[in-house]
Amino acid sequence: MRVSLAVQVLSHTVASGIFTYTSLEKLPPEVAYTAEFIENIDNLFDSFNSRNLNDTKIYRRAVKEKSIHLKFWETTKKRIGEWIIESGTISRIACVQGWVLTLSAALKLFDDLKNYHGFKFLLTNRLNQDCIENLFSVIRGRGGHRENPMPNEFRSALKQVMCNKMMMPLGNYTNCETDSDEFLGCSVTF
Repeated sequence: MRVSLAVQVLSHTVASGIFTYTSLEKLPPEVAYTAEFIENIDNLFDSFNSRNLNDTKIYRRAVKEKSIHLKFWETTKKRIGEWIIESGTISRIACVQGWVLTLSAALKLFDDLKNYHGFKFLLTNRLNQDCIENLFSVIRGRGGHRENPMPNEFRSALKQVMCNKMMMPLGNYTNCETDSDEFLGCSVTF
């Protein structure tokens, strides 16, 4: 699945466009609810992609005890539980329960990290699978884009990637954002 396409559609830009057309009376006033929904989803995506303490977008900032994230996640979790989906029952749509579970887990994780381990903030982009997907993409590329390398081929490609620090994504053909991390090098023995 191309997550980037969903992120483009469910973005602040699209919500702002809908709000603008509504205010110019080029769209009926009821579509403002759609724009509000899109804005909330954009904020939700941003809140799980925080990379630094201070970002221009408030939801992309690190989660802290006094940040807006915790209240936003509680409110969003409640709202998602109230969604009504016309095409069937809500219990059959996996992403609904997935978001509720993700929000609950993030709230509990931050509470535990803060109370039991002294964390002052949490960068939520570390909780997604982009880093591991980028690693596997590079490893597959080392073997001529083999989808299912044998264990010894995987191990050899992993060693090569680690030793050569070749953790660059393969252009626009990846399914996730660049994680912009420095790789540790060859400090691991196999």
